[in-house]
Amino acid sequence: YFLEMSAIEISYTNGYSELSIKAGDSTNPKYVSKTNFTLIAMDLVFSIAEREDTFQPYVKLGGGYLKKEVFQQIDDLDTDLISEEEGIVPSGGVGFRLLISKTLAFKVGVDSWTSPLHKSPVVVDYAGTAGVSWMF
Repeated sequence: YFLEMSAIEISYTNGYSELSIKAGDSTNPKYVSKTNFTLIAMDLVFSIAEREDTFQPYVKLGGGYLKKEVFQQIDDLDTDLISEEEGIVPSGGVGFRLLISKTLAFKVGVDSWTSPLHKSPVVVDYAGTAGVSWMF
């Protein structure tokens, strides 16, 4: 922590998503899109409250390094790599901490980041977060 209620946050996010699409009747193929991603980020977190407040909303801005792979599978055939991107991305988020005691807090937020800066079009990804903070 510095400047009373600001902090630098270093985070690691590893995720997977799967989207399945099948249109109409049983003769149409089923498309499955699978995405793997890893993000290592550093953000500056600004709290919009005092240290003793029970409800502490925050905003964070920063950047990170993203590696993302997108695969596609049609019906039950082989899975093919259709997109791969890697590079520096802007990141940020909003959320709040709910103090349970002076050293224990519940934290909820939404983090977001874009596709690497050199890629076009820009794609924004996001993740919901929830957790417990223990300060000592």
